[in-house]
Formats: sequence, structure tokens, C-alpha cells
Amino acid sequence: MKKLQLKQLIKEEILKVLSEGKQIGDIYHFTSTDALASMIKDFGNITLDIESGSDSAGEYYSFTRNPNLGTLSEEKHHIKIKLNGDKMSTRYKFKPHADTKSGEDFLKGGSHFEAEERINSKGKPLNLTPYIEEITIIDPESFKDYLDAAWSGTNQYDEILEDYNFVLSWIKKNNIPLKTINQPSAARVRVSRT
Repeated sequence: MKKLQLKQLIKEEILKVLSEGKQIGDIYHFTSTDALASMIKDFGNITLDIESGSDSAGEYYSFTRNPNLGTLSEEKHHIKIKLNGDKMSTRYKFKPHADTKSGEDFLKGGSHFEAEERINSKGKPLNLTPYIEEITIIDPESFKDYLDAAWSGTNQYDEILEDYNFVLSWIKKNNIPLKTINQPSAARVRVSRT
């Protein structure tokens, strides 16, 4: 009888460990306002897509454990999405990655260390919506002068503003916690062109 109880206890412990997933903690994904608007328009939610996206021709989706990566900028990344990595790890396998080809600044302790975590795309879109804890977005009004100077003669600001309003509406409709940055430089956000 004791052997049977011990086997049952071991089986329960193994199942518990297998179902818990890797302890990741909070992770972050940085994107632009137009990219986020496209995700919502294409999928009705915030979904990374191998067809429309960026990361290594669709081989993987990239995240960071570093909330202060400093990649929020006026030109490229207007949005930081905070995700529950522990919850994601019960469904997806994260693999740490270090950009060793770009020099020592990208290694642990370097000024550009990303603390990158990747998920293999397996050729499929990845819906982030169930894992979102908060979205931080730069108000485009706060960098209108920058856009006017950097993109003189274009309607870059109008396009970003339209996408920004669309994204804000979706975030509010879905009751996702929102943090708006009105003065990027005061919030230690990089303001130069990337």
C-alpha cells in the first residue's frame, strides 16, 4: 500500500512541475503605434504575426526581461507592452538569447543588454492579449515638433495620431491598464532618431 501511495505522490509532483512552466516574471515587447494598430485591425486583438512582422523573418518572437531597455523612442517604438511571462510560459517555451555578434555592450552588464527571451513562432501568430498586464504609450503630441522636423513635408504625425487614437480606443474598450507618457525626455525615453 505504501508503494502505491508513494508512486501516486511522485506522479502528482511530476504533473505539478510540468504544468507550472518556467518562471519568467514580467516580460516586455516594444513596438510602434502603426504596428500595434495593424495587429488590432488584422486580428481584433494584439497578435504578433510572422507575415507582418519584424523578428528574423518569422522564426521567433522577441521579448525582453529588461523594462528599462530604453527603446521607447519618438520614431520607432512608441509602445511598451508588459506581459505576464509566467502565465505565457505554461503554454510557450521561452529561450534566452544574447546578441553576441554586436559587441560587448550587448552582453550581460553591457549598456545595451536586452535580457532577450524568444519564443519559436512555429509558423503561427501569437496572441498576446490574454497575457497583457499594462501598455505604456508615448502621446504623439509630445513629439509633434520632432516629427515635423525629422519628417518635414510628410504627414507622419497625422498618421501616428490616427493610429494612436485607434489603439487608445481599443485599449480602453478592453479594460487594459494604460500608462501614457506625455514628456518622453522627462521619462528617460530616448528622443533621438533610431
